[in-house]
Amino acid sequence: MKSLLTDAQLEASEVVANCLMNRQRQLTGSNSYVKELGFNPLSFITTRIQNQKSVAWLDICCGTGRALIHAAESLYKLELTSQTSLVGVDIVSQFYPYPPELINLELLNKSIHTFTSSRKFDLITCVHGLHYLGDKLKVLEHAASWLNNNGLLIAHLDLANLWIVESDKLKPMSQKLLSNAGLKYNNRKKLCKIENSQELMFELEYLGADDCAGANYTGQPAVNSFYMPNSQK
Repeated sequence: MKSLLTDAQLEASEVVANCLMNRQRQLTGSNSYVKELGFNPLSFITTRIQNQKSVAWLDICCGTGRALIHAAESLYKLELTSQTSLVGVDIVSQFYPYPPELINLELLNKSIHTFTSSRKFDLITCVHGLHYLGDKLKVLEHAASWLNNNGLLIAHLDLANLWIVESDKLKPMSQKLLSNAGLKYNNRKKLCKIENSQELMFELEYLGADDCAGANYTGQPAVNSFYMPNSQK
C-alpha cells in the first residue's frame, strides 16, 4: 500500500479543494440539498420550531454557503431569525456575501477535523462532503455527539472509499460494520443517518488517506480512507 496522507496533508490537496463539491449547490432546485438529501432542511426547521423554542442546523462542508444563506433569508421573511441558528463549516473560504440582518447565520472557514462545538444541533447535514475527507468515521463520531436528544444527522457516504487493512490485506468496509456502530445506511442512495445524540463505536484505528482514488459515483475525484481493527493494535 502506498504512503498515506495525514488529514493536514490531505487538506492541501487539490482534490479536497474541488470547486465542484458544494460551491454552487442551492437549497432547492435541480442542483440542491433537497434533491441530494431527499428532504428539505428548511421544512424540517419550520416544522420543528412549532414545538420548541429554538432550532439549530449545522452544515458540514458547506461550500459557498448558498443553501444556508437561502434558508436564513426564508427564515428572516418568516420572522424566525431569533429562534434559529444556522452554522456552516468549510475549509475553503469562498462564502457568498449575505446581508447583516441574517444574524442567525455563521459561516466558518475551518477544518471540520478541528472544529468543536458546545452547542447541540437539531439537524446536521453533509452533502457529498465526506467523500473528500480523510478520517470520515471520526467526523461522524464527533457529529453524532453534537446532536441534541431528538436531532438528525444525514450525510453522503460511499463505502467504496472506506477500506480495512487486516493482516496486511485490504478489504472493503462492510455495511454491517457501520450498522453495528449505530449508523443507518442506505447503500442505494449512499446516505447515512444518525438519529438522536449518541456515541458511535467503530472500534477502528484511522491509518491515513489516499487522494488518488479517482472518481466515485458522483463522477468527481474522491479520497480513500484506510482503517485497521483495534484488535490488531
